[in-house]
Amino acid sequence: MVGYQLAGVVVPYGHEFRDLGVDETMLRELSELTGGGVLNDPKDTFLINRHKSRLTFDLWPWLVGLVTVMLIPEIALRRMGPGIFGRIMQRFRARGGQGGSGNESPSPS
Repeated sequence: MVGYQLAGVVVPYGHEFRDLGVDETMLRELSELTGGGVLNDPKDTFLINRHKSRLTFDLWPWLVGLVTVMLIPEIALRRMGPGIFGRIMQRFRARGGQGGSGNESPSPS
């Protein structure tokens, strides 16, 4: 080893991180092209062009009913395991139900 030297490197931030401010003229042109307008107060954002709903509908009773109906299969799956569906299908096929695998040979006529 002959020697060593300590050096530092500085990498400036990219151009996209510079604070350029607001381009008011471009924003006005965009608002004119799109049919918008300039807001004087930020509160006006939620007041101008506000459409009221014509239909009110309580969704919570339907969701509670759906959860209640889905609770029974969920408990059954936890208690009996996912193999319960295979056992049910075997019993269904053994009784002569529809839903076979399609490998059955046709009966002679």
